[in-house]
Amino acid sequence: MNKKLLILSPNFTLRGQPVAERTLAYDRFFKSNSIETKIKETPKNIFELIDIIKYIYKNNFNNILITMPPFRNWCLLLLPKVNTILDIRDGWSIAMKSGYGGTVKPNIFKASITRIIEYIGIKLSTLTITCTPGLEQYLQNLANKKILLIPNGYNDDDKRIVDSLRSTESDSTETKKDEIKFICAGKFSEYGVEKVKLVIDKIYNQYTNINITLTVVGANAQENNWIHKYIKQKNYKNITFHLLDRIQKNELYALILEHDMAITIIRDPDYDFGTKVFDYILCNKPIFNYFDTNNNFTKYFKNYFAVDKPIFSASFLRSDLLEKDKENLLKVLK
Repeated sequence: MNKKLLILSPNFTLRGQPVAERTLAYDRFFKSNSIETKIKETPKNIFELIDIIKYIYKNNFNNILITMPPFRNWCLLLLPKVNTILDIRDGWSIAMKSGYGGTVKPNIFKASITRIIEYIGIKLSTLTITCTPGLEQYLQNLANKKILLIPNGYNDDDKRIVDSLRSTESDSTETKKDEIKFICAGKFSEYGVEKVKLVIDKIYNQYTNINITLTVVGANAQENNWIHKYIKQKNYKNITFHLLDRIQKNELYALILEHDMAITIIRDPDYDFGTKVFDYILCNKPIFNYFDTNNNFTKYFKNYFAVDKPIFSASFLRSDLLEKDKENLLKVLK
């Protein structure tokens, strides 16, 4: 009888979203290794949870993979005769303790409770996976148990889109002497107004005598409109700021290729990579380093910063990253 795996994931039908792409990569990987898989939406309430439990036993799923957040449905780890793999994509107790990287007020009490839940969940899981070295180290220290690191990346379709665009459009490989164009895809001020001010100030100070274009794509307009006023108040006359609506992925890649350097705002650089950093690497765009000190983010992506000539040799294809840990992923299934 074939091994079977049920994958529980939120919003897995929203192609282009990081959680959806990670979930589909898991699905493709296990299917390619003769594992029968099914993806279901993460249960949102007790009734959906009961339905999922019935579905698991009715269809003889001996293995389930739960990708988190959302951090709920921990009781599934207690199901008899079912192996559970946790895919922890964010630091739950870390976020509570730090106030989501300083964007909200920290809650030490909730952090303590969530830390206990994480500990128990990891101990009960057959395997726990995470996506950044900082989270790997944190969760290993928390539970004294080996955590498997599988970073996010880009999928084969993304690579095909970028390769096609490169073959038909001119990719900016050199910064013009009189102009430099920065791009940030996704959230910007949402991860901290002060961080954005720091980024803008550093860009200006490093390129004072150059015309600068700063383009933000897909961020919330209400939360980012203040940037126009800030640039004017600071008298940064050489900076032009554009705030664009969300666009389709092929359009986004085309836009990234037209720019010289990319920006990703990190909530907590010791545990977070941001959502678009791998898209920038796929497009061979150097990442702007706005940090004053080293952290896990700067250590991991040191080859991709613009201070020195960036190196784009590593593969972050999701299929390659999963294949690298093929043995660890398959041996836990029953």
